[in-house]
Amino acid sequence: PWIVRDGGRYRMWFTLVREPFTPRQSIGIACAESDDGLRWATDGRHVLAPDPGGWDSVGVETACVVRRPGGGWLLYYTASLPPEGGHHM
Repeated sequence: PWIVRDGGRYRMWFTLVREPFTPRQSIGIACAESDDGLRWATDGRHVLAPDPGGWDSVGVETACVVRRPGGGWLLYYTASLPPEGGHHM
């Protein structure tokens, strides 16, 4: 997970596997928020999901989030390509 204090709240981005070990498995990045850094709330949705048929179709994971100097956020992540005789990231 990657945790950032934003004003009076904490935000955490983390890898979330939906429907694991099934043909519909989806590996993406989700976000949770907390007032105290101990109890977290999330809606369980991916804020960044793999693109079926795209270069990252196996999954997106391992978020790193930083605030831009002028405002807004940058999200860096690892993505997986479908293997063609191997695994590509």
